[in-house]
Amino acid sequence: MLLLNGPEVINLAMRKLALNQKQFSILLGKSQSQISKYLTGCCDIPGDVCIRCMNIIADAGIENDGHIELLLKALKLQGEESRPLRRALLEMINAWNEKQSFKDG
Repeated sequence: MLLLNGPEVINLAMRKLALNQKQFSILLGKSQSQISKYLTGCCDIPGDVCIRCMNIIADAGIENDGHIELLLKALKLQGEESRPLRRALLEMINAWNEKQSFKDG
């Protein structure tokens, strides 16, 4: 899988900083119970929390996680001027997925 879901992003950010839930909750300005809910998927993760975690991951280094690096760079492609590039990337990913499912099936 090329993308991480919300709980995986939070978990990876916590691991990169070597923090437990309580320590991480203080860093994010959330309660420990709220971080627990994010990690278990009991509630949606706000965009600002997810972006903060992605920035933590980026600042901590990637260590051979090319899919995370790709995701971080793709997240920076915002605005109307990046629309053609986002569309081209999506078309390439879709073509790759079709090729893989044809190969696997």
